[in-house]
Amino acid sequence: MLKLKQAKTEKLKSEDGGRGMWANHSSFKELRAYQTACEIDHFVSKLTDAGGELQETMHWPGSAAGCGYVTSERLQALEALCHLAG
Repeated sequence: MLKLKQAKTEKLKSEDGGRGMWANHSSFKELRAYQTACEIDHFVSKLTDAGGELQETMHWPGSAAGCGYVTSERLQALEALCHLAG
């Protein structure tokens, strides 16, 4: 993704005729819109990753209870903490 941002920035630099990247106001707006879209995509990706990690974390207390490693009371407390986080 970083290489794509750099390529976009270089393209905008070459389009402004060497007057400076921000000389052309429409180029600035285009670059900022592109950066915002990338930030949103990155944020959604991180949320998806966090959701997957939470699901994996929620699996293990149930497995531990099934093997007799934790009591049902402790299992309920752990599940409540997982639900609080998610």
